Order: sequence, then structure tokens, then C-alpha cells
Amino acid sequence: MFDPELFFQQASRLARNDAGEEDYRSAISRAYYACHLIARDQLFGIDGAKRTNREKKSGHHIIIKTIRESADVHLGKPLSDKLDQLRQMRIQADYVRDSQEILRLFRVPDWPSLVHQALTLASEILPLLKGLHPVR
Repeated sequence: MFDPELFFQQASRLARNDAGEEDYRSAISRAYYACHLIARDQLFGIDGAKRTNREKKSGHHIIIKTIRESADVHLGKPLSDKLDQLRQMRIQADYVRDSQEILRLFRVPDWPSLVHQALTLASEILPLLKGLHPVR
């Protein structure tokens, strides 16, 4: 079975110093998907098998909302906010073509700085996501 954490390892490889913008953008995406898939599997079972059809239509939002509303409010909101921040980075990296607009939005001088921010965020939340309890 595929381990989504391998996406995080791939993100780290893509973020090497001599990478091009396409690698930096892909690194952000892979870092987010490592976190997203681990959260989904922890909450809803492997491949999200325990979600309803309605929930499957907006999986990213459902996962963030479920974490935010978790019983552990000290962990839930900060963790969901960080995952949502990483999701926003991924959306920008995947869909916005104006590089300078993205860098301005996240207040960083260059792509290596943005990727470093994304990888740091992902490395902070990955262990916490692995500890999520399944939704009943």
C-alpha cells in the first residue's frame, strides 16, 4: 500500500537549491497532498472509505472542517488552520501563473523561501495528523 508520506519526501527532493520554478510549485503541491491524504485516511479510513457521497464532493473542506471541530479544541483549530494555509499555498502554486503575485501574497522574496515555508509547515503538522482519531 502506498504511503502518502512519500509525497513529503518527494517534495523535499524537488525543493533542492538548483530547482526551477516548476519543481518548487510541485514541491508545495506534494507537501500538501502528503498532509491531506494522511488526514483523510486517519479520519475516514484508507482512501476516505467511510465518507458519504456528499462529503466526497468537497473532501478538502470536509477534512479541514472535521479537524477544526475535533474534540481537542486546543489542537483542532490551530491544526486545521495550518492545513488550510498549506492548502492555500498549493492552490496558488497549482493554478496561479503570475509568480510575483504568489510571492507577494505570501510575503516572501523568492520561490525557495516559499517552499521552505511550506515544507516547514508540513513537517510541523504531519506528526499531529497521524494522531487524528477516526470519525464515527
